[in-house]
Amino acid sequence: MSKKLILLMLALPLLIMLSLFTATSTVSLAVSVPVSKIEITSDPVVYLDLDEAETYAVDYTIYPTNAANKNVTFSTEKIGEEPLAELEYNEGIITPKTCGKALVYLTTVDGGFKDSFIIQVDSQSLQAIAATVSDAVIDVGGTATITTEFTPLNAPNKQLRYEIIEGDGVISVNAQGLVTGLDVGVATVKVISRMNEAICTEVSIEVKSSAAMQLVEDKVTTTTKQTGGSIKLFIDSEVAAVPTIEVLDADGNATDSVISYTIDTVNKVLNYTYLDTEFEGRLTLKLTVNVEGLDPYVDSCTLIRINQMQAHWLDGDGVTIIELGATKYVAFEWVPADIEVECTPNLSNDYISIEVDLATGMLKVVANKLGPTAEESNTVVTLTLTDKNNPDSKVVLVKTIAIYSF
Repeated sequence: MSKKLILLMLALPLLIMLSLFTATSTVSLAVSVPVSKIEITSDPVVYLDLDEAETYAVDYTIYPTNAANKNVTFSTEKIGEEPLAELEYNEGIITPKTCGKALVYLTTVDGGFKDSFIIQVDSQSLQAIAATVSDAVIDVGGTATITTEFTPLNAPNKQLRYEIIEGDGVISVNAQGLVTGLDVGVATVKVISRMNEAICTEVSIEVKSSAAMQLVEDKVTTTTKQTGGSIKLFIDSEVAAVPTIEVLDADGNATDSVISYTIDTVNKVLNYTYLDTEFEGRLTLKLTVNVEGLDPYVDSCTLIRINQMQAHWLDGDGVTIIELGATKYVAFEWVPADIEVECTPNLSNDYISIEVDLATGMLKVVANKLGPTAEESNTVVTLTLTDKNNPDSKVVLVKTIAIYSF
């Protein structure tokens, strides 16, 4: 046997094995390894501060680790009643754009496998307000309340003011957002942040009446120094109506010895004068309106006459807490609301500064510094309210302001 033949016979098995190995490797290289799972290894709940421009790098693993396609998609879902946080995702980095909460999903492009976690975005500054009215259509003399939602929910600076930008005379609105219908028509109220007037929203209220004449107010309070007053009337001038007034005492009995009254249809008011200047208590004015062909319409208003005005804090007499360096508004009111008052403020120390806004019944508080101890950081605020027309009528409001610092 020749040497060439022997060499060929020896090399043949090697050639066959090499061919098989090459073929197997080629097949192996042609097969793509599929994704079987994605696992987010970040914390289940992540908190970001919008004011600090915080971002978050998502830490996740795709299995098997040698999977061919490791691309993922990003999506969010609303959680509960909280606003959905707007988030931006770029190469594993999440950047918050608005406050709120979001359930965050990462989904593999290959196989659609998902995993999720929660992001809560907060801010120490007010970002936006939304307002709704409890009843968008009210009667003359009726009331509705403007309620607001804040973004973020935990923003500390939630003080608001209300401005009628359309329909002045159709409604009134007080410092707490209570709307009262004064005349038939449509009105728009602008709800404005006191801390940043660029943050605002609007609500509309329609006022209707089913009567030819009715009393706009259902309660009027006066003091002894006021000998009478006026109650606004709604009058439909196109309907011929015959009004009558009956005066009832606190027990519901008719009386004509306490007040006299006249109806001024030109100025649309009911004027009344106290005959008994020492009277103190409650009266009811019962208005009956007769229109031919219709059932009588009955309306009423309560007159309350007191010797001493009253006042109180709207959040109660308890301690009001404020963070060092922050500004807070504390609301108060007095009764009757139409009394012109003067205010004399007094502070027990100089840890805070205050401004009194009698037009809106607001006390602006600025926390300037801490005391030697937590307890000594408290400031006692005393407001003495005096009736301008009756200097003997005074009310003293006391409030403790506690400053804290992290």
